[in-house]
Amino acid sequence: MKKIAFVLPPFLPLPPVRGGAMETLVNHLLLYNEKYHDFDFTVFCVEDGAAKEAEKAYRHTRFQTVPDKKRFA
Repeated sequence: MKKIAFVLPPFLPLPPVRGGAMETLVNHLLLYNEKYHDFDFTVFCVEDGAAKEAEKAYRHTRFQTVPDKKRFA
């Protein structure tokens, strides 16, 4: 099984609870993988409370979050 990591910009979370074109595109790949489980995905993205709750629906994707830098600016 191939392992693939997505490193997203630190603006919007994944799952795309706040929108975003790139986040939505990556989400389509994750949803396809949930159905067929061809890859082991790891997603590096900004943390978000609503996204953390939505992550529970993804069984074949690992999410690694980093703190939202806007909160610390």
